[in-house]
Amino acid sequence: NGHPLPYGIAIWNIGNEPWSAKEFNFNAEGYLNTALPIIDAMRAIDPSIRITLPAVGKATSAWNALLLNDTRLQGKVYGLSPHYFYEETVVDGKILKGVAHVEEILPTLAGTAASKGLKIVVGDHAQGIPTDTNGVPVSNPDSAMQWQGAVTTTDFLLLISQINNIERANFWVYGLPMAVWHPIRLNADGSYTLMPVAALYKRLSPLFLDNSLAVTTVSPASGDGNPYAVRSSAFSSNDHSKVNVIVVNR
Repeated sequence: NGHPLPYGIAIWNIGNEPWSAKEFNFNAEGYLNTALPIIDAMRAIDPSIRITLPAVGKATSAWNALLLNDTRLQGKVYGLSPHYFYEETVVDGKILKGVAHVEEILPTLAGTAASKGLKIVVGDHAQGIPTDTNGVPVSNPDSAMQWQGAVTTTDFLLLISQINNIERANFWVYGLPMAVWHPIRLNADGSYTLMPVAALYKRLSPLFLDNSLAVTTVSPASGDGNPYAVRSSAFSSNDHSKVNVIVVNR
């Protein structure tokens, strides 16, 4: 586009949720047949770039299993990139897609990837809009960015702090037509409001120190069916002169 120098982008993910029905419809072989020539062409220009591939579901899903085991990808791929949009919708007394659900699949996926020498780049993560029992979004689309979103996002961040081969996690800050993910709001008068989930990042940033020491989940199951109510994590500086403990009470 006329830019005088390369942009210096180091990590490239090949596609955004290409397993969708309107793209490859969970046909990982079809995806790889399209992606491999692109990967080879990109690496021919710059072999130092890092390629990630979009992952979906458990480590054992047909899609992920092919990406993890296809010999055509050996030496060409840096990692896998799953998406997690956790929310606290309750149906029949059980949360559908909360952080505990992520905890059932992400550590195993990360461990399997690590055994293949691959990293995890969480391409997108965000608190979703809660829905009613029929799957219809609740009337207030801001709820995910209010205290509920801040609490749930903290829970997610403490979870992933214990997974060694997560290279980075990108919080999804832009939304759909209803602007359902908007941690910073542009007001009608041109001013901005820092929603709680955005304020959270400013608050937590200096507290997440270099090393994550331990994560615990305690207390009886919460009333909405989540298997725990409190999660805590301890972080230390590299020189061990400082330890911070962060606790989220759902």
